[in-house]
Amino acid sequence: MPAPNSTAVKKSTESKESVVTVETVAGKDLKAVRLYPLDQIPDSAEIREAITASWFSAPIEKVIKKAPELHTDSKGNTFTVSGKYAEDSRNIYTISIVPHLTDYSFPEHNLIPQGTWILYRRVDTGAPLSIKIYPRENPALSISLRPASQKAYSGKSFIDICLFNAYVRKDIAIGVPFETLYHISLLRLKSLSQAIIPWDLFNPPRDNSSVKTMSRIVENLRYHLVRLKDGCFDHDGKPVHISSSQPQTEAEITASMNIDQIRSEIIGGVDSAGFAKWIIDGMIRPIAGQGTVIEALKRETDAPKTHFIRPYLDTENVFFGLDWIRNLGAAALSLNLNRTVYPDSSGLDVNSCPFALTGAAIPINTNAKTGLLKQPAFLGYQRYAGYQISYLLPLLYYFTLVEPDHFYLACVSTVSSATELRMYDRVVVFFPYFDGWGEFHVDIYENSERIPIAEFIEKNKDAYAAFVRVRAPEAGLFNP
Repeated sequence: MPAPNSTAVKKSTESKESVVTVETVAGKDLKAVRLYPLDQIPDSAEIREAITASWFSAPIEKVIKKAPELHTDSKGNTFTVSGKYAEDSRNIYTISIVPHLTDYSFPEHNLIPQGTWILYRRVDTGAPLSIKIYPRENPALSISLRPASQKAYSGKSFIDICLFNAYVRKDIAIGVPFETLYHISLLRLKSLSQAIIPWDLFNPPRDNSSVKTMSRIVENLRYHLVRLKDGCFDHDGKPVHISSSQPQTEAEITASMNIDQIRSEIIGGVDSAGFAKWIIDGMIRPIAGQGTVIEALKRETDAPKTHFIRPYLDTENVFFGLDWIRNLGAAALSLNLNRTVYPDSSGLDVNSCPFALTGAAIPINTNAKTGLLKQPAFLGYQRYAGYQISYLLPLLYYFTLVEPDHFYLACVSTVSSATELRMYDRVVVFFPYFDGWGEFHVDIYENSERIPIAEFIEKNKDAYAAFVRVRAPEAGLFNP
């Protein structure tokens, strides 16, 4: 019997790409949630066609008075059809068709029934505004459809794909009149937009990845470390200072301990850069017999030495963090390829632009109490600086789908209000992975401390992060 609130995953034998059943203990009862691949979600197209006249096209004042209805299609799938005012506006009325797939009432998981389909109508005129579809149980992933607002696009509709707070695709025209979408199936919609929409986003992996395993090892061993400015371990594993390579003293290690730490269990101190080195050395030392050399990690990499920056280079180590993570990433790749790889030719910098550039702040639905918040416009990849940390979740979700089994070294940079100089001085490690639910996680470590992602984003919402990708080692080959 699993421990309370634990989950177990098993594959159904219904098809090659099978339904996943996740079992969880809630109190004394074993509950099961069935998670469907995209092509097996019970589709409400047949029901939607049957109710178009009474719910979608009927006068809005009549629709508002309608009670919820149960409908069963020819395959025996049951759906609830109901209407309500939108949470953030009494000027919009929503009509939902929700499949009876399973019991999604798990307080520890924010779930929505897969295949939920919602039409938004204006209350004053009854005119349709948009359609939202949730192909996954994760409400952060959605498809939005809306009618053309200009005569030049008459007879077409537009599709957006939203991933957390980012548009993976935005304002993509599809040659289907909006009213036709009332009864089109999800698979038909997929076939119409296959060439322009990355539908694999809606089939995330569900496994215990090597990244998750690696993060668990880091979490279990980080208590051996203390937070110490300028601290790291040299290639022999001895605690030293990054700037001078001089040994850390007993006094400074002891002074840095937390009240619940025991001196005999502490191996030394690290700052954010030293902690990232400790992780990479945990990959390299078991195979090479020693860790990375500190001076090699300080080597300059490709970074601008502009007229603006040059006066600061004698007094400020402007690009320290960027050089450090690039050299660490190159060291890990050199080990994997069994040959020397240099940062500038390694291809390890993450520099793709997977989302639509918005050019303006994006309104985000939160909840009935807080209403709408404004998300900064997505500006894409900025050379050297990287990406806006406010978009960290969707970026890592996307990268984890297209580059599974990778974790990321990141350099956080901010601009000083006094000098307008961007300093690349903080190093963070991101471990992104999907669990058995297909739920996305990002474990964040900085200065040997684990930081909740919401807290990290809020603290750094105006900062940028440059990413270096590192492939997680196979089981048994990571020992920091």
